[in-house]
Amino acid sequence: MALLSLNKPATEILISGDFNVDYLLSCNHKQKLSLLLGAYNMTHTVDFPTRSQNGHSSAIDNIFVVKSRMQSYEIFPLLNALSDHEAQCIILNKFFPETEVMNGKHKNKCKVRLIVSETVSYFQEQLLQESWENVFYTKDVNSSFNKFLNIF
Repeated sequence: MALLSLNKPATEILISGDFNVDYLLSCNHKQKLSLLLGAYNMTHTVDFPTRSQNGHSSAIDNIFVVKSRMQSYEIFPLLNALSDHEAQCIILNKFFPETEVMNGKHKNKCKVRLIVSETVSYFQEQLLQESWENVFYTKDVNSSFNKFLNIF
């Protein structure tokens, strides 16, 4: 979750690691991982080989970032020769959303959530008013997740 203020730096979610899902191929695992992270407005950044073994290259190491906040970035491999996996380096060029001035005030061009104790309390109150029975009593994990996501 991100806290954004024009005066303070924002915190951001960035997930990186060896996911064993090859983003150089069109495969079912890639589609499922992309859909899952897409539900949280996240996208992959690595489109180049990150592992080479026996003449085969794959992109199984990745960095996932929030789409709406990462408008511009550079990513490249760091050749380390320590392993069959190469490291990745990401440079975030536009970490803060662009703003425009309207009537002398700065306005964000993208929507962000302000997360402070009052908004967290309000969110918790709203969640308590929802019925979660359909989520808990559904036996199929995919249906349960979809029901949770619809309520959430």
